Amino acid sequence: MHDELNSYCGNGVRMEGKLIFKGALRFEGQFKGHIETQDTLIVGPSGKIDAKVDVGSLYNMGDINGDVRGVTRISILAGSRLTGNIDTPSLISEEGALFRGLCTMPESLPAGFFAPKESKLKKTLNTTLQSFWINTGFARPDSVSGEEETGASAAGSGKKKALVAVMAVLLVLLIPAAWFVIRAKDKMGTSMASRYIYETFAGADAQKLLPLGDAYFDEGHWWRAAAVYERVKELAPLEPVMVKRLAMAQENAGDTEAAAANYFDYLNAHPKDEQIVSKLKEWYTAAKNTGKLIELNNMLLDKRPDAAENAAKELFALYSSTDKTEQALVLYRDKIAQNPRNFDDLMTIGRLQKKLGRINESIETFIEAVAKGPGNKDAIYELAYACHKSGLEDKAMEYFNLYARLDPQGSEATNNLGYVNLAQGKTEKATEMFQAALQGSPGNIRSFLGLAITYSRRGDAGKAEDFCKKILEIDPDYAPALNRLAWLYAQQKRNLDDAQKYSIASMRYNENVPDYIDTLSEIYFQQQDYGKAIGLIEKAIKLRPANPYFHAQLEKFRAAQKQSGGIN
Repeated sequence: MHDELNSYCGNGVRMEGKLIFKGALRFEGQFKGHIETQDTLIVGPSGKIDAKVDVGSLYNMGDINGDVRGVTRISILAGSRLTGNIDTPSLISEEGALFRGLCTMPESLPAGFFAPKESKLKKTLNTTLQSFWINTGFARPDSVSGEEETGASAAGSGKKKALVAVMAVLLVLLIPAAWFVIRAKDKMGTSMASRYIYETFAGADAQKLLPLGDAYFDEGHWWRAAAVYERVKELAPLEPVMVKRLAMAQENAGDTEAAAANYFDYLNAHPKDEQIVSKLKEWYTAAKNTGKLIELNNMLLDKRPDAAENAAKELFALYSSTDKTEQALVLYRDKIAQNPRNFDDLMTIGRLQKKLGRINESIETFIEAVAKGPGNKDAIYELAYACHKSGLEDKAMEYFNLYARLDPQGSEATNNLGYVNLAQGKTEKATEMFQAALQGSPGNIRSFLGLAITYSRRGDAGKAEDFCKKILEIDPDYAPALNRLAWLYAQQKRNLDDAQKYSIASMRYNENVPDYIDTLSEIYFQQQDYGKAIGLIEKAIKLRPANPYFHAQLEKFRAAQKQSGGIN
C-alpha cells in the first residue's frame, strides 16, 4: 500500500448512503450503501462494509459484504473477510483471508497495466543521486549527450566517484533496514512487518510464539491469535489456561466447532468452570449432538462430586432417549437409586430390566416394589404382566385378580371375566368380555390373547392366528402368543419349521412351563422326530404328573415310534 493516506475514518464512525472520495481513504468504522472512487480504499481490521464497492484499488483487512470491482487490484489480507463477487484484473489473497463468492478477471489487461510505478523509495534515491551528481560536478548518466569525454583519466575518475556515491546511498538505506530486521527477530514490535519477521525467526520456539499469540488476542485479531496458538499447541502441550484462550479466539473468529473441542479439553483440567460447562451444553444441545452431551456429563460425573447428582440425572435422560437402556440401568442402579432402594427406584429399575428383556429379573424387582408399596396398582400391574409374559400363568392370574379388586371397572377386571367364561366353555360370552376390554384399553395384549384362544376353540384358526400376530407386532417376545401360534400350526400340521421356531422362542424366559413343553413335543411328533417328542413330554409329566392329557400324548408318541420300526 504505497499510496499516501488522504483521509481516515476511525472505529466508531457509522455512515450510510453513497460515499465518493479522492485519494487514499482508510476506513475503520461501519458503512452501508455504495462506495465509489478512482483511487484507493483501505478497510482496516475493525472496518465493516455492507455495500457495493467500485474503486481503483482495494486493500481489505476487515469485513466486506457486497460485490467489489477494483480497476487496478484487490488485496485480501490475512484475517479479513469478503463475501461477494469480485471483478478485477489483479487479485492478491493472503493465507488466513476468507473469501466467499465468484471472481471475474478480464481476458486481456489494460495497456500499461504492468508499467512500473515510481515508489517513494525510488523518488528519494533519484533525488539523492541527482543532488550528488550535481554537487560533484558530474551529469547524471541519462543526461549525457552524444559528446564523448576527452581524456581517459577524467572518465575513470568520474566512474569511481559515481560507484562510491551509489554504495554510500545503499548503505544509508540498508543499514536502517538491517537494524529493523535484527531488532524485529528478537523483539516483537507492533507493526505487521515486524511481527512477520519475529514469527519467521521464532520458528519452532513455542516460548517465543506465545507472546505473539497473546498480542493478537489482546488486540482482538482472533484469526491470527488462533493460528499462532494452534501452532504452539502442535509444538508443545499448552497449559489449560492457554487452551481456553485458544478456544476463545476460535469462538470469536466464528469457528465454534474447533472452539468446542478445545473448551472440552480445558474442562478436563478445570471442570468447575461453570460458564464453559453451560456454553458447551448450549452448543451441543443446539447441534443435537447427544454423543457429546453424554461425554460431557460423564466427565462431570467423574470429576465434579458437587455436580454428580444433576449430571447423573441428565445422563440418565440422555441414555433413555437414545435407546442406551443398558447404560441407563447401570447408571440408575449404581448412581441414582438410594440405598436401600425406595419404591420409585424399584419401579424404574424393574421397567428398565423389562425393556432389556430381563423378565425374570424384573419379576423379582416388581415383587420388591409390591412389598414396598402394597396396594399400588402400577406395581401390581407390572408384576402381573411380567409373570404373564414369562408363562407363569398361575402367578399372573393371582396378581391380575389383585389388580381387578383395586380397579373393578377396569379392562383387566373385564379380561378376568373373559378367562373365567373361557374356562367354563362359554366362548361367546368370553369373546364379548375380551372385546369389551379392548373398548376401554385398545391394543390390550391380554385381550388379544383371550380372543386368539377363543377363536381357536371355536375352530376359526385364521382369526386366532391374526390375533397372535397382532400381539407379536406389539411385543415380539410375548411367550403366550408365541406358544399359541406354534400350537395352531402344529394342530393344522403346517408351517412346522416356523412352529418349531416360535415354540422354542416361547421358552426363552422359562424352560419349565409344561404347556409350552407339550407344544414343542407335538411339533417334533408332526416332524416324526419321536425321540425328542417323547423326551419333552416326559419332562412335562414330571412337572405336572397328574395331567391325563400329557400321559395320553406320551402313549401316542410311543405308539408312533413303535410303528415306525425304530427309535429316532
